Amino acid sequence: MRLAVFLLPVLLAACSGEADEPGIVPERDPMATQALNDQIMVDPDLSQQNEANAALSGNGDHSLPPVVATREAIEGAKLEAADLVGGTANLRQLSEPKAAEPLPEAALYSVTELAKLTTGAEVCAEKASFTARWAARMPAALPIYPRGNTIEAAGSDSGGCKLRAVRFLTPVARADVLAFYAASARKAGLNASYSRAGEIEVVEGGKGASRYAIYVRRRQSGISEVGLVTSGF
Repeated sequence: MRLAVFLLPVLLAACSGEADEPGIVPERDPMATQALNDQIMVDPDLSQQNEANAALSGNGDHSLPPVVATREAIEGAKLEAADLVGGTANLRQLSEPKAAEPLPEAALYSVTELAKLTTGAEVCAEKASFTARWAARMPAALPIYPRGNTIEAAGSDSGGCKLRAVRFLTPVARADVLAFYAASARKAGLNASYSRAGEIEVVEGGKGASRYAIYVRRRQSGISEVGLVTSGF
């Protein structure tokens, strides 16, 4: 009898149709936040299973793990970027870009096709292999933006090639990302041109046989998606 008395309120609550109160969402663990602020590389073989690996023209905004877009994370990344170019005074906003033809459709879906648009990288792009290790081997003059989340990486050192091609996400605004790469190019003695190809803004240039190109677009969520290609460094 006592068991029946105990179960009666439980059964009545279950039949009442009332929804459970939402649980308390725990604060982000500081160690997890630190880990997410580091560069994150995703196996390209799994890229089709994650909308974060959509092309530069895609609309996917979900990444696993997610891009840390807190004010603190953004400011931290910008401070690190400023240190790399010798101070915030060197991060000058770019002038109005010149108009350029839209990128070929194939380049919007493949980082190696994007690499073929860079002068001198056409043949090497055909030899490129996909592995996360290429993201860790970018030239010191043109690194992945601090705390960027790498979602695709390819490259080649065979047959005289020296190619690196990566695609990554950052919560830092597109204008700040472009200013960083323009400053990095100046610091390395590389020339730079600035253009807009549809929704994608481009900083590109080089010196001698060394060439580079940075393609940046803003996703609907505000996250910046970046394609970075270097050749001959």
